[in-house]
Amino acid sequence: MISYITRRLLQVIPTLLVLLTIMFFLLNILPGDAAILSGASRKGAGEEMIKNIRAKWGLGDPIHIRYFKYLSNLFRGNLGTSYRTHSPVSSLLANKLVATLTLVGIAALGSTILGILLGFAAGMRHGSYTDLFSMGFAILGISVPRFWIGLMLMYLFAVIFRFLPASGFGGGGVSFYILPAVTLGIPMVSLLARTTRASVLDVVSEDYVRTARSKGLSEYFVQSKHIFRNAFLPVLTIAGLQMGTMLANTVVVEKVFSWPGLGNLIVNSILRRDIPAVQGCILIFAVTFIFINLFVDVMYAYLDPRIRYD
Repeated sequence: MISYITRRLLQVIPTLLVLLTIMFFLLNILPGDAAILSGASRKGAGEEMIKNIRAKWGLGDPIHIRYFKYLSNLFRGNLGTSYRTHSPVSSLLANKLVATLTLVGIAALGSTILGILLGFAAGMRHGSYTDLFSMGFAILGISVPRFWIGLMLMYLFAVIFRFLPASGFGGGGVSFYILPAVTLGIPMVSLLARTTRASVLDVVSEDYVRTARSKGLSEYFVQSKHIFRNAFLPVLTIAGLQMGTMLANTVVVEKVFSWPGLGNLIVNSILRRDIPAVQGCILIFAVTFIFINLFVDVMYAYLDPRIRYD
């Protein structure tokens, strides 16, 4: 297992290199002048001032020169300087990362628990009202766009009932997390519920489950030790992938709720051509997704002794 984890960590380097290369060239060939769109130059600034800004940021250099400068700085731990705020990108990301990871963590934890419970109940009571309700909710949750869910929740709980704040961070109060976390988590709940239900239905019909029941084992023991544990493996894969997808979807949810995280930052940075900030955000997203996949693979071997990584 240790050798497998080491190999996977070594594979991170070429994976990130390819990703960063594609990202760098795509961002740098987009139309528009970063010296103007980033807001660094004052409105009505002359050509001379804009020229000096381009020279300061190296925007006039050939793209391959800028690429190797970017890699050189990156290997030294320097993510560059934001064109908009003139502050180091690393400090800019640090201020936003906690807000995003906290939101994603709350949404992922709640969604995983609720989705598995709904799917397990639906699978164990196939054809009942519980099954119909769970699958109806799952289809609805997958079909409706996240931004629409967010706006409807905002209108219902913040405008009509006035239970919860409509947007913002509010110093990190618990009430400010509820609406964006629910909006972010509903699609994951839906997908996990459907996956868990299908997996449970497959396991329930297996011979070892019927054998366990014929031996007189309690229903709780059969469901927890034989059904749930074996049905959980495919669910774990979907949960891991959905956590990465959820991180990407913060771009929409954070913009809707004016959440001060990486998703909001990357949208504003793209609109203002703040290339160093965009590159830093994408790097954080990529590294997080890679390590989530590694964690899922390790959990596979822990839950299923038959799985071994040579």
